[in-house]
Amino acid sequence: MTIRAVFFDAGDTLIHRYALKAERFAWLCRQTGLTLPADPARVLAGARAQERFFQDRRKHADAFSNAWYFRLNQIALAGMGYEGDVDGAAKAILKAVGPMPKTSVVDPEAVPLLGYLRSRGYRLAIVSNWDGTLIDVLRETGLGGYFDAVLDSDVVGSRKPDTRIFDVACAATGVRPEEAVHIGDSPCADVAGALAAGVHPLLLDALDLFGDGFDDLPAFERIALLSDLPAWLEGR
Repeated sequence: MTIRAVFFDAGDTLIHRYALKAERFAWLCRQTGLTLPADPARVLAGARAQERFFQDRRKHADAFSNAWYFRLNQIALAGMGYEGDVDGAAKAILKAVGPMPKTSVVDPEAVPLLGYLRSRGYRLAIVSNWDGTLIDVLRETGLGGYFDAVLDSDVVGSRKPDTRIFDVACAATGVRPEEAVHIGDSPCADVAGALAAGVHPLLLDALDLFGDGFDDLPAFERIALLSDLPAWLEGR
């Protein structure tokens, strides 16, 4: 079946909070005044440990509490082999992040990719778990004009992996589920939701964490960069 529509997650796919996902923990450490290991591989190991914990735990009831974020910071600091007080540093990061303005960074590959897809006639939609402000964020970041539909979970009343938000996206873009691919960074939200809705899932696995799959999900395809998408589409 020919792919006619491309659905995107927003957070950590097209738009990143503070800094790109792979660089964000190091960025937060610097804002807090923490000294990072000199070896970039150790810093990357911390980011990978944090992301794995994030994805493993985000489906649980305690996700996104302060205690959960504290543990997330502990995991990352331990993963990079932080040589100071791990608990103290984890608390310092949590304290520093609280008053920070919630700035958004557009992935540098997003605009070229979206322009390419529009030029090839693909229908485009965002399917994202958000807080009702996604339209405003897209306007502020200059991405709003690229999409035929924007599905913000708080507006739609359905959060991934619930299939209803994908059903709305298909109706809004005029395609059948099997004619769409959904790209996102979360196995439990993006991959599981797309699979259940009959949409092709494609995980944006920037930290190369899920080559062995995730939980009990069937095997799924991955890309490392947004710029890998055109080749994937051509391969269909």
